[in-house]
Amino acid sequence: MKAQALRTRIGVTLIALSEAASVGQDLARSREETYDLDDDLFAFGAGNVANSVFGGMVGAGSLSASSVNQAAGARTQFSSAVASIAALCTLLFLGGVLRDLP
Repeated sequence: MKAQALRTRIGVTLIALSEAASVGQDLARSREETYDLDDDLFAFGAGNVANSVFGGMVGAGSLSASSVNQAAGARTQFSSAVASIAALCTLLFLGGVLRDLP
């Protein structure tokens, strides 16, 4: 049972890292910037270690969110904070109205 769980964890980690690397390379190429895989892997490793300490989920890059941010002209990670605040406000103020939607 433990061996199966370990294989699953390793598989999820490899998929998350490969997705993150491909998204990072693609976005860097489209912006004509350099991409350092070592820095990216270190950041994901540190984030995932912190997630394991606090009971979080595996962190990975998001192709759809990154693509939308790039298309909207976002240049920093602050755009994610703005999107999070907008989602929170939607839940708080429109949750009752949207409750019956499938």
